[in-house]
Amino acid sequence: MKKILLFLMLASLNLVAQTPIWHYTFNGNSSPVNPQGNYGGSLFKVSGGTTNASNFGKDRFGNSGSSLIVKNQTDFTYYANLANLPQGNNPRSFSFWLRIKNPGNQSLFSYGGTTNSNMFGMSIPSTTTVAYIVTGPTTYAQFSNQWHPRYVSTNSSDQDAWIHYIVTAEASGTKIYKNGVLMATNPITLTTSGTNIRFGLPLMDSNTTDNTLDFLLDDFKIYNQVLTQAQIKQMYVDEVAFNPTNLVAYYGFENNLDCTNNSAYNLTAQNPAENTYETGIIGQSRRFLYNPVYNDAIGQAINYGEFTIMAWEKTNVNQSGLDFATVYELGASLYARRRQSLFKTGYASNATTFLGEGSTSINPISEWVHHTVTVKNYNGSFNAVYYRNGELLSKTADNTTTTSVYSFINKFVIAGGIDGNGNLLTSKRLQNSNIDEVYIYNRVLNQPEILATMYRTTAPTFLATKETKKDNLISLVPNPATDDFSVVSKNQKISNISIVDYLGRKILETQNKNINISKLPRGNYIVKIELQNGEVIVKKLMKK
Repeated sequence: MKKILLFLMLASLNLVAQTPIWHYTFNGNSSPVNPQGNYGGSLFKVSGGTTNASNFGKDRFGNSGSSLIVKNQTDFTYYANLANLPQGNNPRSFSFWLRIKNPGNQSLFSYGGTTNSNMFGMSIPSTTTVAYIVTGPTTYAQFSNQWHPRYVSTNSSDQDAWIHYIVTAEASGTKIYKNGVLMATNPITLTTSGTNIRFGLPLMDSNTTDNTLDFLLDDFKIYNQVLTQAQIKQMYVDEVAFNPTNLVAYYGFENNLDCTNNSAYNLTAQNPAENTYETGIIGQSRRFLYNPVYNDAIGQAINYGEFTIMAWEKTNVNQSGLDFATVYELGASLYARRRQSLFKTGYASNATTFLGEGSTSINPISEWVHHTVTVKNYNGSFNAVYYRNGELLSKTADNTTTTSVYSFINKFVIAGGIDGNGNLLTSKRLQNSNIDEVYIYNRVLNQPEILATMYRTTAPTFLATKETKKDNLISLVPNPATDDFSVVSKNQKISNISIVDYLGRKILETQNKNINISKLPRGNYIVKIELQNGEVIVKKLMKK
């Protein structure tokens, strides 16, 4: 039986953010989506005239013509008038994806009136390390008088990388979130008045020499409410395209040791009597009192030149008595463990050589921590890179002599470690700790993917469909599709067609084989085709 892997998430209804009052998708045009009515709002160039194809670049998924290009030129700075924008001190949230191409000094967006203190927006100075809530006057020269610096970047990788920002404001003050993380707050009082909005220049400022920042902007959304942190994290999950490609194994520890997507990689307990499950990050987690769990075959499926391992872990006691308290170990080589009052990662490059470890401090006891290790050739050197709670903290020593992790044996161990012969070692056991949501990929996940996985609040579901010859007799044309597609069948009677997103939400249901998807956001979807005989065929659809 052939299994078709579908990785679907069932979204928690109470976490779903409210509908924005305005949403610029920038998918090749400058007209916003407004679910609450048609009030206009098309973008125009500050220099005059309408936007054209040259004003749009690639988005965070690599799609051409799907983000707004903003430069230090009037032909690439824009304005619009948007009805119903939050006024005065009323609640508001702005969500957008930002990619700084060249560092500089520029307003990202601002809206309101043309008098002092009637404006609200966000700006980034030339260092790219500080973001500002702006509430000041409209001319750039006076702009600094009302700047409120409220965020310091944690690393220099922000340049030329897609970053998700959310700015909120209400009577109690403002907040700035970066990639789902609250960075800072400020108790300022807002007196916003006006509905003109500008991208790339402060309101009423036409002097582009004041602005030296080049950036791309995508999925700019405006809400007339303050989004909660739970909603913001769920939004981040929703807006980072999930890619299940090369997922080798997933362990959810829902009262079992099963590998949900491949039973060949089910885990074995060293001590079957030690079988305790407790509340985890999602559902249940496995409590490890003293003995680890393992699989002897999974190492055969690993691409040792490029892979990712991630897991949630909570230690409930001080592990200082164990010098090698291991969260997971692969092939008696790659490890993530506590050692000498530090958390360390490392790997063997050959049968006799272990690379210099990457290390960082240990988190407090009884606190859930998300560990991710990725390995690949980074800029000519092979490294194991460690992320804690989604933040890159350390890497192993540069290695220019190898392109992969050395494997002594095929065994993978959770909450313990082994020697080169596969023997479980007492010295490497993780005692009285919980582990949950373990993923192993044969590819390197980027930081947005790591964060999106970490933020998830529901467990993945893997569905298997029955393989029949009929599966090859049904196709989606065209695929990828832009506005419409058709379900083409060869003598197969179809009773129902439904479209589901990767969060498990049903988007559309119809009996019509010709389906319009022009209003759907770009991304990947699942098309479920039910035949009259009760069989179900599942196809993947890409919306461009």
